[in-house]
Amino acid sequence: MAEAIHAALVGAGLVGQVAHLQTLTAPGSPIRLAAIVDASPTRAAALGTAHHVPHATSLAGLADTVSASLDAVVIAAPDPAHHDLASTALGMGLHVFIEKPLALTPTEGAAMQAAVAASGRVCQVGYMKRFDPAPNALLDDLLRRAARITGIAVEVRDPDAAPFVRDFPFVPGTDVPSSVVEEGARRFAEAVAEVLGRLPESSDATAYASYISALVHDLNLVRMLVPEAMRVEAGFTAMGGLQVGMHLRTASGCLIRMTHTQDPSIADYEERFTVYTTRGVYEMVFPAPYLLHATTTLRRIDVKDATERSEIAFINDSTEEAFVLELHAFADAIQAGRTTPVANDVGEAVEDLRLLGEAFRLSRRN
Repeated sequence: MAEAIHAALVGAGLVGQVAHLQTLTAPGSPIRLAAIVDASPTRAAALGTAHHVPHATSLAGLADTVSASLDAVVIAAPDPAHHDLASTALGMGLHVFIEKPLALTPTEGAAMQAAVAASGRVCQVGYMKRFDPAPNALLDDLLRRAARITGIAVEVRDPDAAPFVRDFPFVPGTDVPSSVVEEGARRFAEAVAEVLGRLPESSDATAYASYISALVHDLNLVRMLVPEAMRVEAGFTAMGGLQVGMHLRTASGCLIRMTHTQDPSIADYEERFTVYTTRGVYEMVFPAPYLLHATTTLRRIDVKDATERSEIAFINDSTEEAFVLELHAFADAIQAGRTTPVANDVGEAVEDLRLLGEAFRLSRRN
């Protein structure tokens, strides 16, 4: 058995605690918790003590002895910190797993891509849906049936995490220094202005966050299902930036329509992919991402027969957790001596940011 990868969890908030911390502390995991880094001194200390690992409020704050024993970082900090944290980690010679988005802008993303290439380290971006068993089963079924995708419609209704984590035993982090919060807000405003080409309004910032932190997951999965060059035909926003969407067209003419709506007034989540093909339609419905080991429903509706009937087949019943599988794949790439991950490298993430930026600009012209 390969030696386990020792990783620091950098950013122990919502996703850090709900998803990644559990994988890093699971018995037999190929990637194991070796340190906690969080901007909240209270949270860093509490989680470090609970899991019997060193803790700090910054990567630089980890003692030399701790840094020397690390192989990697798992970055789940707020989006504005991603670029600097990843750059610091690469400078320390560490492999990097970084939650989406890779960076705030395509320019930042391209700089990260260059840094990763120079480092010789694995850098994997945290799009867990590529590791969900359902889309992989869909692709296998397409191949088996010699079918091709002709169109995709994506609609997401998202109340955010609160209804699904209300009973989770969070360790709070209410003492993050105000200077850290203010710096993050400043960086995000600058990123929005850079992508938009003008000073942003409040709804601009809300919309851009919806694109690069929410719709980014769906775009990345669409690009896995249809690995062709794509152009953005339209972008749109509504509800003060809480609803965003885009239309894309692939090189072969496939139309992709995507909408993401944040609605915290309800306690129900649905993320529905309708995939049109030459041999029928697939319907894939993801549960809320915080419901670990929940099954993504996948059914195939076949082309109707001579009696005007369509057979319906349910394909996926797996409870394998994508958050777990993606970290295991990250560890496997490191153990195998690879310099790129099996999925979700920085090049994919930079292209996601480029397409989302184009859709965002188009949406604010309407």
